Amino acid sequence: TNEVIHKIREKCKMVSNSVKLSFGSSKTVLQQILGTTKSDIIVKIKGENLQKSKELAEYVVQKMKSIKGLKDIYSNCEKGKPEIIIEIKRDKADSYGIYLRDIARFVEDFIKGRISTRLKVFDRKIDVLVRPDQIKMQQMEDLLNSFYKQGDVYIPLRELVSYRYSRGPVEIIRENQVREVSVFASVENRSFKDVVDELKKKLKNIEKPYNYQITVGGSTEEMRRSFRSIFTAILLSIALVYMILASQFESFIHPFVIMFAVPLSLIGVVITLFVTGTGISVMSAIGMIILVGIVINDAIIKVEFINRLRREGRPLKIAIVEAGKKRLRPIIMTTVTTVLGLFPMALRIGKGSELRSPLAITIIGGMISATFLTLIVIPVIYSYFEKLRKK
Repeated sequence: TNEVIHKIREKCKMVSNSVKLSFGSSKTVLQQILGTTKSDIIVKIKGENLQKSKELAEYVVQKMKSIKGLKDIYSNCEKGKPEIIIEIKRDKADSYGIYLRDIARFVEDFIKGRISTRLKVFDRKIDVLVRPDQIKMQQMEDLLNSFYKQGDVYIPLRELVSYRYSRGPVEIIRENQVREVSVFASVENRSFKDVVDELKKKLKNIEKPYNYQITVGGSTEEMRRSFRSIFTAILLSIALVYMILASQFESFIHPFVIMFAVPLSLIGVVITLFVTGTGISVMSAIGMIILVGIVINDAIIKVEFINRLRREGRPLKIAIVEAGKKRLRPIIMTTVTTVLGLFPMALRIGKGSELRSPLAITIIGGMISATFLTLIVIPVIYSYFEKLRKK
């Protein structure tokens, strides 16, 4: 994607400077689900005064243009829709004894019209809208030439209101009930970390009013936060699984032996992602969370069967060997059915496959390695801890 954007940008260099162009990729399915932005860097300016935030945004844009590696710099307040601002002359309204809301309602009704009644036709109700002739009312002067009735007096509306043309924001964004203006940029041909560090240095000395905040973020930063949350979830899932196993086995050692299947699965995850050329993403990390609950099943089957044979009086080595022979087929069949079920997903068949594929590849690789390594490693670890416990 970045290579395509770079080629398009090079071809558009001949376009006039009066035309502003920005380049970026559309949101992926994962970005849409996570609500992440498609811009590499976002500088957020928070404050109550929207005009002051716009001024700070313009200053930030100029600072960012001096940083090497930043492209497609723009803010969400640069372009605004044309609008007409109608202002009520308070002193005139007070002198005539007219409430401001009455003048505002009159102007709104004059422009938009007012529903005077509803016409009932069988079981339907049709609104009857009353408003001035739209053909004759094409200019703001037509509005000012109208009259406002106050009692028996007709007052020219131009004495009560004035208007001016302006450009207003397309949208006003709030975060935690605070107004926010954002500046967007893409990173090209430079390390993201280096760009962010230089940007933070330049923004550090900006003078800003009290209660105004300037923060640096972006899609990469949001992905990092997601990974931190998922890493916490992985640790939490491991802890919860261990607690459940400890309560079921009534032992701290046997659950610990079973949990060795988790790092064994990570070996297969790394190899599979490398072989298939799949990067580590949020979905592959979610696959690792799922693996924590899946890969321990084989170890549970094996350890539970060894414990059962030992309760029957079998020696340790004989119990381990016999458990390996009798539990081999169920363990292999469980893994094969799971892998075959995930295989179509891993092949990226169907819509949204770019979202599901890393999840399936992670689980498949983890299950295959955990299954075969569990058959060898888990008995060895079990035997070691049992001998250690006897000593």
